[in-house]
Amino acid sequence: MGYGEVGYRCLECLISSEAEITGVIPRASDNGSESGANSVFKLALDQGINILSYKDGHEKPRPEPLTNLDYIISVQYDRILDENWLSIPKSDTLNLHFSFLPRLRGCYPTKWAIIEEQSTGVTLHSVDTGIDTGDILDQQEVPITFDDTDASLYAKLSIAAVDLFKRNISNIVNNTFPKGRKQIDENSSYHPKKMPFKGFLDLQNNLDFCDRFLRAFTFPPFPPASCTLGGEKVGLFAPVRKGKSSKSTEPGNYYLSKDKLLAVECLDGILYFDVLQLDGEQTSPTIFWETNQA
Repeated sequence: MGYGEVGYRCLECLISSEAEITGVIPRASDNGSESGANSVFKLALDQGINILSYKDGHEKPRPEPLTNLDYIISVQYDRILDENWLSIPKSDTLNLHFSFLPRLRGCYPTKWAIIEEQSTGVTLHSVDTGIDTGDILDQQEVPITFDDTDASLYAKLSIAAVDLFKRNISNIVNNTFPKGRKQIDENSSYHPKKMPFKGFLDLQNNLDFCDRFLRAFTFPPFPPASCTLGGEKVGLFAPVRKGKSSKSTEPGNYYLSKDKLLAVECLDGILYFDVLQLDGEQTSPTIFWETNQA
């Protein structure tokens, strides 16, 4: 079960190993038609591997490729595996999760990592009936830098995830995973399948939070975070500059700086932008400023 570049690379690893792959389940959205993108569906098709669907795990009797399995492996798959699926493999069901569990269980872990954490990572873990609560088999920690965006952190985690998977290929092929480590719930955090704060930035927050929030939503071509400036909904990417203010600020106040950046005040500082988004289109600070001063 897999999707995207990481799912593709991990499937490549399995194909190159001595593992017997009985079937592949791509995301429903992956039909191999996206130009320039590595597709789990297309790789399986090219390699002559059985392509199955999520509903096959609920069939009685089950399709032949889902019988006599040691492992089910989920990599960037978007469906929760219920008891029907978890009862299939003889050994275990594995998931590759983009956080350093038990922190950041659930959805949007890269966004929440930038908002809440100093570091994150990737975790290979057993799947149980909870959400990312199964025993930890292996992990790789990844630091978060002061300028990481959702895009840059996802790229770093993708590399770490494939490396972690490669590190455990022999355990998969030989069915030799050591006993997993129980997660400690006291150290855990969880986020449901909801966009953090609905993607809206409240400028009443402090400078550090505002900067983190905007970086957490910077992943072109996806929409950036939004806020309200002068009564208008504006999309803001990661700031090109920020600073504490020696004077009192008025959250939501904005102006054009001497170097033609849009300066936006928050609770205790100022964020500077060289581009913003209006109605899905990028525009310059100068155009936005002049239009709203007319």
